[in-house]
Amino acid sequence: MNSALDDADGRARPAGELTMIAGLSPSAASGHLARLTEGGLLALEVSGRHRYYRMDRHARYRRGDRARQSRAGERAAACA
Repeated sequence: MNSALDDADGRARPAGELTMIAGLSPSAASGHLARLTEGGLLALEVSGRHRYYRMDRHARYRRGDRARQSRAGERAAACA
């Protein structure tokens, strides 16, 4: 689900579109989107009956920091 949002250039996408891209059933996608939103990785925008999701701008930076820290730890372990 996150990879579908990574390609969105920061714009919000409707839940139905993300469901189709991810190849999930609507109920499975709903569960995943809810967990990702609760975890702070997604920002939710509601417009009437429609829900739009986008990567939380701050989550993108946190995720990048974790990846960099992980790679740095792997390099340090390889050198030890």
